[in-house]
Formats: sequence, C-alpha cells, structure tokens
Amino acid sequence: MTTKVEAQQNAAAILFYLSSNIDYYNEISRIPEAIPTLVHLMQEGTYRGWKNTLVSLYGVLQCSASSHGKAVSTGALAALAALMCSDRDSLVNDTVALLARLAEHPIGAAAVLSSSELVTHLIDFLSVSASRLETLGTVGTWHYYVNCRFASNRI
Repeated sequence: MTTKVEAQQNAAAILFYLSSNIDYYNEISRIPEAIPTLVHLMQEGTYRGWKNTLVSLYGVLQCSASSHGKAVSTGALAALAALMCSDRDSLVNDTVALLARLAEHPIGAAAVLSSSELVTHLIDFLSVSASRLETLGTVGTWHYYVNCRFASNRI
C-alpha cells in the first residue's frame, strides 16, 4: 500500500516529467497551489521527494517571473537554504541549480542576495573540492540536455 508521502513523491515525479514540455509547465504554473505545494514538499519531504520536487520546480520556473515570485513568497529560499546543508552532494547540486534558475529573474536574484545565510552557503559550496564541482558540471549538463531535448516541443 502506498503511503501519503510516497504518493506525494510520485506526484512530484509526474510533475517533473510534465514540466519538461512548454505547454505543460505553463499549465502547471497556472495552478494556484502548484508552486506552494512543491515548496512545502521541499520543507517536509524525504530525499526522493526532495529530488523530485527540486527538478519539478526547476521545470515549472521556466515560464515566467510570476512563478519566481510565487516560489519566493511561499518560502522556497528558506527550504533551499536548509537543503544546502545536506550531506548528499546530488541534493546540494540540484539545490544550486534551482537557485540559479530562481536568480535568472530580478525577484529571485534580489531574494537570494537578501539572504546572508544562503549567500554564505553558496560561497561555501564554491570552496568545495574539485570532485564535487565536477559532479555539478554533470548535473548542469543533464539540465542542458533536458532543455535541448524538449526544445522541439517548444517550437
């Protein structure tokens, strides 16, 4: 039997796959509770749920500055700051990728810069070993691949 947490993790995974398509991520971003619910899962989820939520939110934030504003206003930065403290490199790498996505728009950039805790975590992240940065390069390449792979759906 599937628990509520597992069902939420599965739902976040489905949103990730849907958010890879421009038509779907625009629709998802129009659902009033989509972004607040994803932010909530970042705050109270499990490792698998966090991973699914991070990549789902990354996809949904492709569409507009208003989505960035929703993420900021519902506490995404506090949740991301907490995830930056994880001992799991892949989770931290995905967190940094999402922070980069948020900082693409002025509202997200201002929010990141206004959090001294978050800026400190980012500076600490930059000072880590070369192997961890190589992993980030792999994650960045993966996100590039996903965006390019589905670019044909955007035309």
